[in-house]
Amino acid sequence: MPEAVHKLRPAPDAATELPQVLRWVRGVLAGSPDDALREGLSLLDPLARQFALAPVDEDLLLFALAHRVDGTVAALCAEVAGDPRQTYVTPHLLTRLRGGSAPEFAAALFDRLAPDAPLRRWALIEMRETHALAAISLPEDLALRLTGGGAPMCPPGCLPLSPVPGLARVDTLAAELAPQLARGVALIGPAGSGRRALVAAMAAQAGCGAVLLEPGRVPGDEAGRDAVLRAVAREARLDGLVVALEVEGDAVARRLLPGEEDGSAARAGVSGRRLAEAAARIFGGGLVLLAEVPTGLPDGFLRETLPPFDAPERRVLWQAALREPVSDGELDAVAQHFPYGPAEIAEIAASLSPGDPPGTLWRRCRGRGGRGLEALARRIVPRVGWKDLILPEPAKRELAAIADQIRHRARVYDDWGFGGRMPSGRGVTALLAGPSGVGKTMAAEVLAGELGLDLYKVDLSRLISKYIGETEKNLRRVFDAAEETGACLFLDEADACLGKRSEVKDSHDRHANIEVSYLLQRIESYSGLCLLATNLKNNIDTAFLRRLRFVIDLQLPDQGERLRIWERAFPPETPTQGLDMVALSRLDISGGSIVVIAVNAAFLAASESRPVTMGDIARAARGEYRKHDRAFRAPWVEGA
Repeated sequence: MPEAVHKLRPAPDAATELPQVLRWVRGVLAGSPDDALREGLSLLDPLARQFALAPVDEDLLLFALAHRVDGTVAALCAEVAGDPRQTYVTPHLLTRLRGGSAPEFAAALFDRLAPDAPLRRWALIEMRETHALAAISLPEDLALRLTGGGAPMCPPGCLPLSPVPGLARVDTLAAELAPQLARGVALIGPAGSGRRALVAAMAAQAGCGAVLLEPGRVPGDEAGRDAVLRAVAREARLDGLVVALEVEGDAVARRLLPGEEDGSAARAGVSGRRLAEAAARIFGGGLVLLAEVPTGLPDGFLRETLPPFDAPERRVLWQAALREPVSDGELDAVAQHFPYGPAEIAEIAASLSPGDPPGTLWRRCRGRGGRGLEALARRIVPRVGWKDLILPEPAKRELAAIADQIRHRARVYDDWGFGGRMPSGRGVTALLAGPSGVGKTMAAEVLAGELGLDLYKVDLSRLISKYIGETEKNLRRVFDAAEETGACLFLDEADACLGKRSEVKDSHDRHANIEVSYLLQRIESYSGLCLLATNLKNNIDTAFLRRLRFVIDLQLPDQGERLRIWERAFPPETPTQGLDMVALSRLDISGGSIVVIAVNAAFLAASESRPVTMGDIARAARGEYRKHDRAFRAPWVEGA
């Protein structure tokens, strides 16, 4: 050990030993040629005031700082402990240095080292255990701050949040909520409601910065979770930051697949609640919780519910984020259809490049969607257009009217003022009714392709559960995921959920009616295009039909329509011989059956390496008729 230290040390039983050592430590730091170390020493007093530290807390921090930057302190630790391997600071070391007043000092010291005392509550020291020989050190980020590394750009695990200009609603609300930051605020709203933008605006009103702590950056175990929260709380207090924490356990749980039995949904919800409760306990104030639903939020926070941005507000966001102008028509369509918030809009806008062709913005918005919906529904890639859809003209005109309502929503709702009369029903709902094979799925494909939308088919009968409340959960997962993407939902087997309401005789009847009401509520409030399909329209309650925007009856094709379907049934590349399309059109079958017969006939011919003939069609038709328990006769083929 250096001679200078020996000279500074008095006898081991001197009560003044620790103060003398600390004066020596201050001298070591103050006399350092390193400006950063001298500056770090000057930061200790403001640090003590900021966190209400006692003198013994300051002494411990000073010792830990000196231990990090000067090797003679480590040598002193080993000599006092009588063990050359114990070169670190411990409660026992400080007590030994205290000398005669050691018993009283030890009791006071352990009080100051309790987990809820300032040193450990604010992560000013690291101490894994609470006993006499536990190592005490400075956290890495605090040590860098005190030894010249400067303040970090952002607390660990956090992202900086910036205000979004031009949003009057956000600025007004921020001015109202900023005075409540010391109490704590909970912002409740769906994705795209501008929760992060509001946090940044609130912080700006309060004259400070804002950061977002993502739950994915917080460890799952209690000790690791609290350590991260304490470190973020310390840095936020030092730098005057407002911290936003996303608590989405319940939202994550709602997106899990129907039928999962591994407890993931319950664990996600519990994890979110525990994270919120731990953050509220550790931060005290200056914390903003972000959640999609109010359940599980701790008491004491001021709660504010945020609606999603409407189309005009999203248009302002797009105009501020886009570096290159796009056409007014495309901008209106994107703002109306895709319910993205400021963060998503900024990300998509940043992905665009100068010279991108028209329609690129729409395609980028569309490409971002579907991530949460893929697991809940079957995606259908539209491959047909209006020319492929053989229907009576009245039915085609009604389908075209659906497309027009999606295209012109911005004009009617915003420019012409109808939006104020329909605040929650800006989507379009339509029921496609008719027997199997008449073109319901094809009609959905045509509409989705015409409008440039992703099409997702959901079998409603698969979402129905015998367990009370599970059907609503399944429906909520589907609609929440679809709402985020602007997809076209195609709900098949609608009669499975929208059957005529039964007389309430027991709890199951009551909950069945609740399920129906919930489905109707979600259909009516869906902001995109929602198509329902049924083979059994008569089984659907007429009261439900009146709440749908369109009800389109698709009938079996007549002979003229069947002729047109047969004429398109075989691609130009298919070799055929002697096909009589007029004779085929006399078969009283659906368009879907015609397609099946054509494909099966082609395989029959291919297996014998020859063109498709009327005989192949007769053999294929016999199998199709048999599926429907119908007798088949083909008078144009002898012995068929």
